[in-house]
Amino acid sequence: MDYGIVIKETAPVRLLDAVLEELNYTELQHLYSSKGRKSKVPPHILFKIFIFAMSTR
Repeated sequence: MDYGIVIKETAPVRLLDAVLEELNYTELQHLYSSKGRKSKVPPHILFKIFIFAMSTR
């Protein structure tokens, strides 16, 4: 999905996404098991959603 079509350029979520994109998610990736079913959403995306949700209450 191209969220750029839906979310305005000035939306705070874009700044948060840009900041979070600079993080190294290697340690987060190691927390997920390679066994079992594959998640449709990568862990770093779930992390971004969690941080956004916590920042907006």
